[in-house]
Amino acid sequence: HLATTDPDNAQYQRDLSISHNNLGDLAIARGDTTTAEHHYNADLAIAEHLATTDPDNAQYQRDLSVSHGKLGDLAIARGDTTTAEHHYNAALTIRKHLATTDPDNAEYQRDLSISHNNLGDLAIARGDTTTAEHHYNAALTIHKHLATTDPDNAQYRKYLEITQAAIQKLKEEGQQE
Repeated sequence: HLATTDPDNAQYQRDLSISHNNLGDLAIARGDTTTAEHHYNADLAIAEHLATTDPDNAQYQRDLSVSHGKLGDLAIARGDTTTAEHHYNAALTIRKHLATTDPDNAEYQRDLSISHNNLGDLAIARGDTTTAEHHYNAALTIHKHLATTDPDNAQYRKYLEITQAAIQKLKEEGQQE
């Protein structure tokens, strides 16, 4: 209601965007990809507007990257690798910019690694092991840095292990061919 009555209020719009994102997640949990797509697209529209209106606002840029990531994940779930690639690459571009602009921000680094992992997984699904290896290695570099910087962070260690396992699996499959 607030976003409708005061459409120029960026915080109300961001709150609405987050609500759409959460409703999309709920729809996914229920297996309703049609409703999820509706909410994720509404989220994307708001996030794009906010990021365009205030391009120097890092939070709006990050929100936009998350919106693209959610739509990429949804496309993967539907088997639409072309749409997934579009959204994952859009997220990657934003996340590279954020991580470069603020290299000490662990959240931006983690987000960037997720984009690389998503694109690596997508490349594997397409049988493109060269591209997969490139993205996994980029993610691995970030994970190693994060795990070294914050060795007590279990999540960073987990991401590092997952990426190492993906690279190992890629190498093993390459040796079997």
